[in-house]
Amino acid sequence: AALRLQWHDRNGRSLGSRVLAWHEDDPLPQLCLNASGSALLLAQSASAQVMFHAVVGETPDEKKLFENAAYSNERPMFLAAGGQSFWVLSQNTPTPVNSPTLVCFSAAGEEKWRRDLPAGTPGGVAVAPNGDWILAGRYQVTSDNRVESSLHLFDGSGALRATLHGLFRQACFAENGQ
Repeated sequence: AALRLQWHDRNGRSLGSRVLAWHEDDPLPQLCLNASGSALLLAQSASAQVMFHAVVGETPDEKKLFENAAYSNERPMFLAAGGQSFWVLSQNTPTPVNSPTLVCFSAAGEEKWRRDLPAGTPGGVAVAPNGDWILAGRYQVTSDNRVESSLHLFDGSGALRATLHGLFRQACFAENGQ
C-alpha cells in the first residue's frame, strides 16, 4: 500500500507530491512548513525518518534521525519551524530509558546541531518565529508514579539558556522572539 501526499498553492495549483510506502497500522506522516512557505519537512515517526522538500521541486535531502532506529508505532515526534530552520524532537526508541533528542536542521536538510535532554519521553517543542528561541519539553513517570518533567530553553545556536520544571501543551513566542 502507498500514501500519496500533495501540496498546492492557495489557488489550487499543484506544487509537489510524494508517494510513501505505508501500511495500515503506520502513524500518518507529519508535515511542517517554514514561515515563508518555501520548504517542507515531512516526518515518519515509526521509522524516525525525515524528508526535506523545496515546496517546488525535488527532494533535496532524506535522512534517518538515529542510527539503527528500530521501527516503532509508539515513537513520539514533534516538529517546529522558525527562521530558516526546522526542529525535530524525538527519541531513538519509545522507552523512557532513552533521552529525547532535539535536532536542528536547515531548510535544505543539513543538520546544524543536536542536543540530548534528560532521560524520559519527548513532551513537545515550540520555536520563536525568528528561530532565536526553542523550548523543548520532556517527562517521565517515576517508580512511585509521580510525573517528573522539565522544560529546556535553547537559543538558536543550540546553547541551553534555562531549565525549568513543568510541562506544556502549547507555547507561543511573540513575532520579535520574546
